[in-house]
Amino acid sequence: MRKVKDMRAALLAKGFRSENTHHEMFWFFCGDKKTQIHTRFSQGAKECDDFICGAIRKQIRLTRAQFDGFMDCHIGYDEYLNIVTTNGDVIEPPPPAAAPGKKRRQK
Repeated sequence: MRKVKDMRAALLAKGFRSENTHHEMFWFFCGDKKTQIHTRFSQGAKECDDFICGAIRKQIRLTRAQFDGFMDCHIGYDEYLNIVTTNGDVIEPPPPAAAPGKKRRQK
């Protein structure tokens, strides 16, 4: 069993953002881009049993060992982003192009 408040904190620390609907939804953001990776908690939930943890693990695209590391804060944002991009679940946007500089006039 895991406490929902601890799981929420782990998600928020690793690039997920919360959205309240009839459930509390957590969406993973790559920079400012919302991805398709998400999970949710019921509004009144206090703890998650193994079945619910397994469902969340699948929704956020992790193996059991990765999920444990993620929730225990051994896996951070950068490592999680690497996992989901390597798996093809997220396509990381290219870095912004350098601003064009002024060209010097040839004399």
